[in-house]
This record gives sequence, structure tokens and C-alpha cells, in this order.
Amino acid sequence: MSTEGISVAPVGPDPSRVADGQEDTELRKGSIGVGGALMQNIANIAPAIAALFTLPAIVGFSGQTAPLAYLLAFFITLSSGYVLAQFTHHLPSGGSYFTFLSRSLNPRIGFLATWLYFFAFPLVGAQAGDAFGSTIEQTLEGQYGFSFPWWGFLLIGLSITAAVSIPGIKFGIRTLAVMSVIELVIVVALAFSGLIDPGPGGFSLGGFNPSEAPALGTFYLGITFAIFALTGWDSAAPLAEESKSPRKSVGRGIILSILIMGAVLVFVSWGVTVGWGVDNLDTLIDAEENPGFILGREVWGGAWLLVLFALVNSVFAVLISSMNASTRMWYRMSKVGALPKFMGEVHPRFQTPVNAIWFQTGLSVVLGLALGVIFGVENVFSVLGFLFIFAVLPAWILANLGVFLFYKREHPDEFHWFKHAVVPLVSTIGLGWVGYKSIFPLPPSPEGYAVPIVGIWLLIGVAILVYMHYRGDEEQFLERAGMAVDESSEGADAAR
Repeated sequence: MSTEGISVAPVGPDPSRVADGQEDTELRKGSIGVGGALMQNIANIAPAIAALFTLPAIVGFSGQTAPLAYLLAFFITLSSGYVLAQFTHHLPSGGSYFTFLSRSLNPRIGFLATWLYFFAFPLVGAQAGDAFGSTIEQTLEGQYGFSFPWWGFLLIGLSITAAVSIPGIKFGIRTLAVMSVIELVIVVALAFSGLIDPGPGGFSLGGFNPSEAPALGTFYLGITFAIFALTGWDSAAPLAEESKSPRKSVGRGIILSILIMGAVLVFVSWGVTVGWGVDNLDTLIDAEENPGFILGREVWGGAWLLVLFALVNSVFAVLISSMNASTRMWYRMSKVGALPKFMGEVHPRFQTPVNAIWFQTGLSVVLGLALGVIFGVENVFSVLGFLFIFAVLPAWILANLGVFLFYKREHPDEFHWFKHAVVPLVSTIGLGWVGYKSIFPLPPSPEGYAVPIVGIWLLIGVAILVYMHYRGDEEQFLERAGMAVDESSEGADAAR
């Protein structure tokens, strides 16, 4: 959309507001750097959850070659992460894919892709909260005969998350840094122990041998779920408005987090499957307790509680980091008129999107309780895992096209065929092929419900756009949807 002749209001702080004492209408600038962006992403990938919660499902689909599934997912994810880093170099914004796709393609496309993307960060609270509650309930009953309902842990976890999120992003990131380092050390140590003391089948490199893979259809599902295990690498993008030098720090944080966590997940999946026993993986899939706990007791004895601590730690880290990301997306979309204005209000002291935080907390509580009842709390994690992937694939694939057009049109002097054409093409082929093979045929229920749910959600997004059009509420949205946070009416070539 051409913006010639249109006056576009600044997205950043208005000097007149600052003079009037209204500077608290914007988020606090310069709160985090490259390290903060890196830890935000690592916390959102959630090392212990990604390695131990997802492993049974991936082994179920990929068998002994679960490490290979993680490795292929890593390469696909790295190419997608590189594309996102190219966008953040020029378009730092809390809107993330909403801003990037609105600017490079079309604001309506940006809205619909981000509407689907809401199945990622905003629903993590429900997913992680349910998984947390279910796991702790089962562990307490099985090990200590103590009963406490899963939904009680859900409410406790989400309440603590809200309390940590309101004081500001800097406080939250410091908390995440400590938590993530602890769980990384624990899960890597568990994998080392598994390799040193292997189970039935002995030490093996078969996990990286394609000939050991089961039928291709299920192996593709393993790659898809491994991509889900790596999701979270893009969670620093919505924090651009609170970052120091966001054009550099966010992109570097994205790439570093994928490199680190890709290596960790490949290694941990290998170590845990070897430690369990490559000849005995059917029992890992059907284990009534989390396999990490069982392996921990086998190799560490009473110190297995460290694995439980790592998982609990991981749940809180992913809850906090997802709250950081989702609320900044709510906030920025509100600021450009795509969501109700109340979502754009900030705390007068901490300059955090307080209304978005409370909304996100309430949404997580309602969905966590509802989904736990509908699908069974033990199935929520896997159902939402596939739902997340099928929902975010359109945004990732559209971003590959968008980055090509964006650099061709707006920054032709920086356009590079490898960076802005070959890498996006590789990402598109990988994501498209794996996505196609995962949908045709549909996964078995309840995971198969993910596809129609995503389709219904997309139709709701289309209905919202139609409603906005007939209400005449599109003007501000169309004018400002593709703007970076530091662009002004004089310097912006706004949304196209």
C-alpha cells in the first residue's frame, strides 16, 4: 500500500507527551541487550521442557532416530531464524511478524498471520501450566502418596508469572538468565550420564543414521514436533522496543539461541535415548512417568530430584518469557488500532503493558482449565504442540517471501541473493515439505484436531477484518501497521 501523501503519526515517544508528563504511555527503552535477547529466547525454548517433555512424542514418531529429527529441525529453524534477524535489522518493533509482514506484504496479511501466530506465545501459558500441573500431580502421587490437583498448580504458576512480569522486562530477564543456566546444566549432565552408562543396546550412533528411521510419514511428524521443541527462538523480537540497539541485539540473540539450543537438544536427545536403551525405546514412549525422572533415578539415585527441579524451573521460565513476548505483541497491535485500546495501556511506574499482562493471565487460566477438561490434561501438551506449528508455519513461510520483497524494494543496496533469496527459499522448502507431510495424512486424534482448530481460528480473523472494514476502523491500522518503533512521519515509508 502506498503511503504517499499520508501523514503517519510517530510510533515512538511524542516529545509533547514527555513534556506533559505522559511519557509513561510507552514501554521503557534500553532495558535489555544481546544477552537479554539471548536469554529470553533460550527461556522460551525451555531446555528441560524441549528435551524431556517432547522426547517421548518424537521417539514415538521417529524411533531411535529422534536425534536426527532434532538435527533436521535445527537446520530448518536456523534458516527461518536468519530471515527474522534480517527483518529486525531494519524493523525493530513489538509487533514482530505483524510489523514485518504488514510492511513487506500487506497489513491484512500481517494481521491474519499474526492472528494465527497467537496460537504460539499467548497459548503457551495454558500448555505449560497444564503440563506442569499434570506432571507434579502424578509425581507427588506416585512417589510420595500426596494428592494435589493439577489445576491448583496451574493457578499458582500463572499467578507467580504475572507477579514477576509487572515490575519490568529487566527484572524478568535477570530471573530468566539464572533459571535457564541452571536447567541447561542439569539436562546436559543427565545426557552425559546416559552416554556414560547406556541402557539395553549399549552405546550407539544409530540415532543419526537415516536407515534406522521408521516409515517416512511418521518420521516427518517427528521433525515437525522437533521444530515445535525449538519454538521460542523468535520470542525476543517483540521486545525490540525495550532493547538497547534493537537493530543488532535482537537479531544476534535469535541466531545465538538457535545455535546453542539446537546443539543442546540434539545432544540431550541422543544421551537420554542411549541412557534409556536404544533396544528398549518402546517403554520410553509408554512410560507412565516422565522418562527424564526415571532415567535420573537410574543414573543419579536420590539426586533425580534435580531433574524434577529443572522441569519446574523450565515451566516458570517459559511462562515468564511467553508473557514477555505475547503482551508486547498485544501492546503494539493495540497501538496501531488492530486491537482494543485498553491493551496498549502501560503501568505508570514500571512502564510495562499491565492490561495486556492481566488479559494474558486470564486467558491462560481459562484456556488451561478448559483444554485440560476437553482433551484431558495429559494430552494438552501434544495437541497444542502440533497446533502451534500448524499455526505459525504460515507466518514463517510468508516471512521468507516478505524478506525478499522488503530488501528488493526498500534496501536494494543491501540486497544479497544468498541472504535474501537462497536462505528464505531453503526455509520455505523445508517448512512447506515437512508441514505438508505432517498434514497428509492427518495425525491421529487428539493431535489431529489441531488442523481444523487452526482453520476455524483463521476464519474468525477474516471476520474481524471484515468487521473493521465495515465499521470504518481500518485507517490507523493500515497507515501504521508496518512501522518500526523508531520511525517517524518524516522518515518512514510505512506499511505497504
